[in-house]
Amino acid sequence: MVRDIKKKYFTPILFSENGSSLHLSVYTDYESMSFCIHNRSEDKALALIDFNFSGYDIESEIQDIFNKEQLLDFEFGSVSVCFYSKKFTFVPQALFSENVGLSYLKFNHDIAAQESVNYDFVDAFNLVNIYTINSKIRNWFVDRFPNSVFLNFTTVFLDNIRRNYDVDKESSVFVNINDNHFQVACFSYNKLIHYNDFPYNTPEEYIFFLLYTLNQLKINPHSEHIYFLGLDMSLKNSKVGEITSSYIKHIEKKVPFDTNKIDSALMPVLKTSSYFTLLNQHQCV
Repeated sequence: MVRDIKKKYFTPILFSENGSSLHLSVYTDYESMSFCIHNRSEDKALALIDFNFSGYDIESEIQDIFNKEQLLDFEFGSVSVCFYSKKFTFVPQALFSENVGLSYLKFNHDIAAQESVNYDFVDAFNLVNIYTINSKIRNWFVDRFPNSVFLNFTTVFLDNIRRNYDVDKESSVFVNINDNHFQVACFSYNKLIHYNDFPYNTPEEYIFFLLYTLNQLKINPHSEHIYFLGLDMSLKNSKVGEITSSYIKHIEKKVPFDTNKIDSALMPVLKTSSYFTLLNQHQCV
């Protein structure tokens, strides 16, 4: 069923570790699934695995991954599962009521029959993130890991920017670029001013959405510093990097996680922005 392992990095030391000290972070966008194994007692990432789904039967493919992947055989001390969803909305905590959670989301999104509505409290910004999860996949993880914690990608992304970078200034803009979508988050004096997630098919589409967003926020791309998480101008996303450097004068590249907290075997992913949330996910649990 599962044929494509995109990436797999791990240290052999992992197999001598005590499972109770290990945290399993899972990320899925329903087209792929990634795992990070983190030693919580030493505060260090020891393994990263990334699979592509064939799309035939995702639930069966997840089962197949856990049956066949030796790195997932541990009795993990804790597990968190992060779901990427295009259907999400923010509500101020002061206005949130669990009884009408679905109504908040239905204002902007259609909810499919196979989707359930979840929410995360984003305490750092006094917000509630309401979003959808594929019910069958959520239930599979509940059965396999009854004490697992479920989170939304946006929750993890925003929380870890706050944890890892200084947002206590007049304006801080962070851009996180993936192969076919990117995120823009703007902060001012520890408050979230703007967040959006944009799909794109070409570098030209990407730069249009980015420049439009900066213009709406009254941020000058020629004079203000913009922070890019893990963007490698010469290798990863080279065409995107080239067009970015053509329009953004002050590019600040941020290593997407603390290099002291990652085993040397995982160093090849240092410049890959798509793993920013996965490698920091354990901090949100």
